[in-house]
Amino acid sequence: MKKVLRLAVAWLFVGVFSASISACGAMEKEKYSGISRDTESSVLEESAVEEDGLAYVCSADNSYYTVAGIGTCADVDIVIPSAYKGLPVKKIEKKAFANCVTLKSVVIGDEVTVVLDSAFANCSGLTSVTIGDSVTTIRDNAFANCVRLTSVVIPSGVTMLGSGAFYNCSALASATIPSGVESIEYLAFSNCVRLTSVEIAEGLKIIGESSFAGCGITRIVLPASITTIVDYAFFGCSGLTEIEFKGSVEAWLEMPKGIGWRNNVPATKVVCSDGEVAI
Repeated sequence: MKKVLRLAVAWLFVGVFSASISACGAMEKEKYSGISRDTESSVLEESAVEEDGLAYVCSADNSYYTVAGIGTCADVDIVIPSAYKGLPVKKIEKKAFANCVTLKSVVIGDEVTVVLDSAFANCSGLTSVTIGDSVTTIRDNAFANCVRLTSVVIPSGVTMLGSGAFYNCSALASATIPSGVESIEYLAFSNCVRLTSVEIAEGLKIIGESSFAGCGITRIVLPASITTIVDYAFFGCSGLTEIEFKGSVEAWLEMPKGIGWRNNVPATKVVCSDGEVAI
């Protein structure tokens, strides 16, 4: 019953994230000509630096910068640089760009390694994201509710894909998941109703709870490395007619699968490397 309630809450949730930003300097209330955001949640704390652009916070050891927020930048197409004031830019802070509803595109520099929780949540105008090759961690809800985002290629170095990372990205049509990601977490791609193409590299071990629930997937190829499919993983994927597993029939039969993992899924069999299994 607990899991059913949890799933129900997940389906009703349309993600209204607050955009309180842990970041920078004594500033007046922002006035943006190009970027619209919730001004109540865009007050920055006294530690950031901004010079007619994005806001930055220097690390305690003065070795790198974190992008703390939109600052005074009015651009709708943003490039997060690899360096600022001679130091690498390593992180994008929690909720840094949350609720920037007129933001259209983002290019994340090649020195950035971490995109923190809800960094771009509710950026409803965001259509394009280029994630730098050095990114290893995409945290919870990082791009949740980016309803106009159409595709995403997750770099090969990413090992952490957090819960709800792309939740309710309802225009997302394709996603590529690299070999370094071992677990797709809770609600990671849930409610991506137009998501029809998912490429999953060998290396993934766990498909998490409700991770693809409510997606538009019609065919999925699961690598042989998968060891567990958790509750409601593909719940409500009403167009999913073909499931292929690169491992053996024996491996499929022995694999733990959670309750409701294929509820409301029309596929009737799994095609394995050495045969088929009815489901």
